[in-house]
Amino acid sequence: MILLATLSCSVQTLLYFGIEYSNPTLASAMTDLVPAFTFLIAVIAGMEKLGLKLKSTLAKSSGTTILIIGALLMTFYRGPPIFFNDQSISPKKFHQLHISTKSNWILGGFLLAAANFLLAFLYIVQAWVINDYPEEFMVTTVTCGLVTTYVSCGWLNC
Repeated sequence: MILLATLSCSVQTLLYFGIEYSNPTLASAMTDLVPAFTFLIAVIAGMEKLGLKLKSTLAKSSGTTILIIGALLMTFYRGPPIFFNDQSISPKKFHQLHISTKSNWILGGFLLAAANFLLAFLYIVQAWVINDYPEEFMVTTVTCGLVTTYVSCGWLNC
């Protein structure tokens, strides 16, 4: 359960920094990587069997490949800026607001990918914990208590 709490705090921290360096749109798009990463980790951990002649395995494998390629394209292609038709926001103010934030699209994309990978790993670890301790509510309560302790103590710098 301590590992679950640590993973949960790490995911949140990486998400916040990833959004700070990129934007919420990229974070939302990168969240689609969680099923792909979960499938890859489950295959590596032996929780999922790969039968290359089965349609379900082919669908999962091709879906995983498409998700990862899409996330890479989203990371490396920033796209044109979106401007509002609202006249109350002058272009000068909008430009200053846009420049005032940190912007490192590639770093933000990799931080968000790492967060989603850890989230997928958290799901695998959570499945293992629930197999050993089938009381889901107790596992969730203890894990949330540990996360609250981590956050209130500033990552154990009490």
